[in-house]
Amino acid sequence: MGASSLTCSTCPPVSLPTGQVRAAVDASPVSRAPLTLESVHVNGCALAYLHGGNEQDPLVICVHGFPDSPATFKHLAPELVRSGFRVVAPWLRGYPPSQVVAGPYQVAALARDVIALAEALSPDRAAFLVGHDWGGMACYGAATLDPTRWERAAVLSVPPTRVFRSFLARDWDQQRASWYQFFFQQQSLADAAVSADDFAFIERLWQSWSPGWAVDPEILDAAKRTLREGFPAALNFYRDTWQAERQDPQLADDQRRIIDGPIKVPTMVLHGVQDGCILPGAFANAAQHFTGGHTIEAMKGVGHFLHLERPKVVNDKILSFLCQS
Repeated sequence: MGASSLTCSTCPPVSLPTGQVRAAVDASPVSRAPLTLESVHVNGCALAYLHGGNEQDPLVICVHGFPDSPATFKHLAPELVRSGFRVVAPWLRGYPPSQVVAGPYQVAALARDVIALAEALSPDRAAFLVGHDWGGMACYGAATLDPTRWERAAVLSVPPTRVFRSFLARDWDQQRASWYQFFFQQQSLADAAVSADDFAFIERLWQSWSPGWAVDPEILDAAKRTLREGFPAALNFYRDTWQAERQDPQLADDQRRIIDGPIKVPTMVLHGVQDGCILPGAFANAAQHFTGGHTIEAMKGVGHFLHLERPKVVNDKILSFLCQS
């Protein structure tokens, strides 16, 4: 497997730890597909990513969520490449082998990372977005901040930020389901609890969010590896979300636009009826947030990790949507 790097001219060079990168990639089930490891320096942060397909093909950026890694796209990435797309699946900032930075970890920073990836890798051609969980929030943000850069977006398991916050504020069942977000604000206690017994907490979250599905051990191991090496950075996503004083003032306008602004990019949203993380009711008022065309589908018999639970069905839906361009 080859490795190369692409440097953003506006960012200082940052070195990725070679041994850590190799271990992470070798452990990832996605690495068995025809993908290579590469890296890019954007927004003062070194992002590692898996890359597949031909450089002349349209770019699809596949963004993972919590608690996860690019291995979550083990089924989708090879299908995208076979269908004539160029795939880039980054590790989010704070998830090694991407750089663990001091911050920020708010959604505006993630959205800017995704936009910068597209600017570096497909500067003259609009790209496509696929995101799950936090990766979906990053895709919504990127689509809001720079809509002309994207052809289409496919988002899994999450509604737009404003829609979710409104639902969370009034729905008791969602408040119970989101208990972990509030727990993560108790930094010392949460850090100890989440990391105990080799991150057993993470396995319980997966089981709770996709009830009745046997978690893929390879995917879980890949998630634990990156969480362990970057810990507690992954929890800072939630701390930066709910603690305004942790957010970067320079991103305040972007943060406001992501929360309030419409999504003008054609978007497909898929979510599981059995999702124990984001309840189906959270999507009830999502349609009004999209102004560029959208489809929202609740899939029966699957939970939060629907793309792993029913990979062929979800892959077919994503490919059909992306290929409409």
